Amino acid sequence: MPDINNLIDHVFGPFRLTITPELVTNYVRATGDDTQRWTEVAPPGLFSAAFFQAAPEFFEHPEVADLAHSVIHVDQHCKWFHPTPIGAHWSVTGKVTAVRQRSRLFFVSFAVDIADAMGEPLVESTATLLMTDGPAPSGATAERVEPRWHHKRTNHMPPFREVPILKSASREDLIRYAAATNDFNPIHWDHDAARNAGLPGIVVHGLLGSAWLLQALGDGEAAEARFRYRSAVLPNTQAEIGVVMGGGGVHKLTLNVGDEAAVTADILTGGS
Repeated sequence: MPDINNLIDHVFGPFRLTITPELVTNYVRATGDDTQRWTEVAPPGLFSAAFFQAAPEFFEHPEVADLAHSVIHVDQHCKWFHPTPIGAHWSVTGKVTAVRQRSRLFFVSFAVDIADAMGEPLVESTATLLMTDGPAPSGATAERVEPRWHHKRTNHMPPFREVPILKSASREDLIRYAAATNDFNPIHWDHDAARNAGLPGIVVHGLLGSAWLLQALGDGEAAEARFRYRSAVLPNTQAEIGVVMGGGGVHKLTLNVGDEAAVTADILTGGS
C-alpha cells in the first residue's frame, strides 16, 4: 500500500522557470494588480508559480496520487531574500519535510525553495497541505449555485486610495490565475470537485488571497510572511482587507468576508 511517509526528505526537481515579462503581466492581471507597478521586478506573490512547478510532480507520485484528489491549502510561510528582476532564471526544488496523519487526513509540509542562476537563495517557502482520499472536513456544506463566469464584486487596484480595500474575483479570474501560476487544483474551477472536497462550490485560490494581502503593503518590501487560510473565499463575493501596521516592520492583515476572517497574515517588511 502506498505510504506518503516514504517521501519525507524526497526532493522534486530542480525545475527551471524564467520570469518573463509575459509571465509577470499575466500574474499581475490575474491578481487584480496594476501592471505599472511591476515593470522591473516581479511581485513577491509570484513565488506561487514556482510552488506549482514542483507540486504537480509531488501530487502525481504513486505514493500520493490517491490522496491528491482532495488538496486543501492550510497555511503558507514565505521568506524573501532579494527582489527578482524580470528576466531572471529561477531554479526551483520541492521537498516533503513532514507528514502528520489523523485517521484518513494527512497534513503534509511541502517546502519549495527558489534560487537564482548562481545558486543564491531568493525565496524559501513551506506550505501545509491537507490531503485525503475522501471529502475533506468543512463547516460549509450547503451547495452554492455558481455565479456567471464574469461576475465579481468591487476590486480595488493599487495604489489604494479608498478605505476599506475591497477585493473580489470572478470565475474567469480564477482560470487566469491558474494559467499564470500552474495551480490547476480542480476545486478552483470544477464545481463537482469542489463539492467532493466538502466545499460549497468553486473557491478562490488561497495564494490569490495572499497576493491581495501583499498588495495592501503598498511599497513595503515583503521580507517574511505567514498566511493562514481559515475559510474559503467564493468567486463573486466581496472581500475586504484589514491592515494593522505594527512596530518593527511587522504588519497583521486579514482578508475578511462579512464578519469572518478568511485569510490572516503576519508580514514582515524590510523597508519599514
